[in-house]
Amino acid sequence: MADTDNREAPDDEIDINLEDLDPEPAPPTGAVAGDTLVIEAEDLADVAEAPAYPAAPTAYPAVGPAGDFAYAKGKKSAAAAFVGSLMLQLAIAGALGGLLAWAINEPRSVVRDRLTELPGPEVYQEVALFAAILGSAIGLLLGATEGLTTLNWRRASLGGLLGLVIGGLGGGFAGVVAQMAYGALGGRSDELSFRQVIARSIGWCIVGLFVGLAQGAATRSTKKIVNGLCGGAMGGFAGGLVFDLVGAFGGIFGLHGSASRLIAEVAIGLASGAAIGLLEELRKEAWLVIIGGPLTGKQFVLYQTITVVGSSPKCDIALLKDTEIAPRHFTIAMAGGNCILADLGSPRGTLVNGRPVQRHNLRRGDVIQVGQTALEYQDRTLPPPEPGRVT
Repeated sequence: MADTDNREAPDDEIDINLEDLDPEPAPPTGAVAGDTLVIEAEDLADVAEAPAYPAAPTAYPAVGPAGDFAYAKGKKSAAAAFVGSLMLQLAIAGALGGLLAWAINEPRSVVRDRLTELPGPEVYQEVALFAAILGSAIGLLLGATEGLTTLNWRRASLGGLLGLVIGGLGGGFAGVVAQMAYGALGGRSDELSFRQVIARSIGWCIVGLFVGLAQGAATRSTKKIVNGLCGGAMGGFAGGLVFDLVGAFGGIFGLHGSASRLIAEVAIGLASGAAIGLLEELRKEAWLVIIGGPLTGKQFVLYQTITVVGSSPKCDIALLKDTEIAPRHFTIAMAGGNCILADLGSPRGTLVNGRPVQRHNLRRGDVIQVGQTALEYQDRTLPPPEPGRVT
């Protein structure tokens, strides 16, 4: 058997002996026993101590109140107040619709002034045409309002077109029914009496039903359609009360003929829009208000079971002016009295009260931040958040 001290080391091994390192090694700090380096505790006395690391924190800073995080705050101005007031928006839109209807109907006023001289069928035809023009004009403006206030031209066009068609067809049909009711109640255009005023008001109440339907149908929401029907009927009735009174007493203020008809038709549109807006304000259950970014002050009522929010004009709530928002950014689902926010995998994410979330059960006062836009969630059914509670 070959002597192991004389064998060669394999190619992949390096055999090192302490004696090979220095033929005459300097005396080490510690003692050397044979091939072993011995280090005693005293030899380490001069070694620097290892740096100390901070202890793990026992408490983390509390999350600040909603709104402490950064977003582009909008200006609180008269324009912002207008954008946020649904009642004011619809009232102005209805008044403009009445103005448009007057501009179209007025050239034919000579014919309408002779209604009592016309045969029965021509009377119904004339009233139906007048109501159809009024209904289509007011329906057009009311249907386009939401899209116009959010600069969503697609929604404004579709809503306005739907309002024009439903308002026109419904107004024409309602005009015939209204004239029948007007005649049955003993209404006469050549006299002013309590019966005359009530008959006129009931007639315009029927027209208002279809005007309101046109405004509600643009969103295909049952709640909004009910609001439109009831609000339109209320507004039509109120406008009808004004119609004959303006004609009867307009002369006191120098208003005759064309001027009194202008005030009456604008009043019908304004009352219809204001009543619809008031009813929606009173019956809303959950809504979002923009408190920072473009369109600050704008309010979005949550009508749908699932509401999609994003920068696409096809979204239920379209935030077009913020380029940092994804086309479909997040949804809000209403189920069992709760509103649940869910991020749709947006590149920049969704924050609630400054914290990124994938899914969050919303509470009154929660602030949702997407891009440079901040929206505050409000409702009338859920309890407010407890101070310091994180959900």
